[in-house]
Amino acid sequence: INANTTVVPVNKALDLSREQIEQYENFLGTSPMSSLFVAHEMRSPLYTDDLGVSNVAGHPEWGVRGCSTQSMLLRMKNRGLISAIVYREALRRLILNHYFFISVDADALWWMCQQNRKQVTSEMRHILKQTLKRPECNTDSALCVGALFIYRIWLEVGETGNKLALIDIVIDAILSVRKRAQMKAALKSTVAIAFGFYKTPLPQIFDRIDTYDSYETGIEDRDGKRQSSGE
Repeated sequence: INANTTVVPVNKALDLSREQIEQYENFLGTSPMSSLFVAHEMRSPLYTDDLGVSNVAGHPEWGVRGCSTQSMLLRMKNRGLISAIVYREALRRLILNHYFFISVDADALWWMCQQNRKQVTSEMRHILKQTLKRPECNTDSALCVGALFIYRIWLEVGETGNKLALIDIVIDAILSVRKRAQMKAALKSTVAIAFGFYKTPLPQIFDRIDTYDSYETGIEDRDGKRQSSGE
């Protein structure tokens, strides 16, 4: 510790009462609070994947810019330091290690689906749960990304059973944690936009959306027919 630690004065602590410091520590934790003090003193970004800590740091009282793992990875990709594939694999690993607030687009989801042999797997269920299904995920973003992902699935998954099974878990991720009736209509509208002039698949996809009636995705048989445990 003595060889790798620099002691930094934190003058900000003098501006706060003991009660205020204790409140911050109770809310953030002792280590994040110490990091926030140092970042403020050094006028440097604060590396954190904790949204609560990042929000407090960005408050005018502190004026510290938070920097998450994904934002660092994205900056590295944009500067050509890592490839798009390395970036997507890093996001995949973060998601599988239960990181929250990982943003993905339909292309990233499709790449992860390809790594799972274009089939429904426990990994794909987890990926969709952590990205489209979490209540914190913006509804409009979930609809847009989900609809574009369904479009890619329809075009590029050859076997009908796998195609419909994958579409079902996307529908589940979007509908299961949101107001069902409103979201069914919104999802169908967004899917129609994603498919553009290619209208032929829409009746079959809309049927999957309309008949979704469980908080958990139904069990899929080899033909992709829903065998809901609730039926």
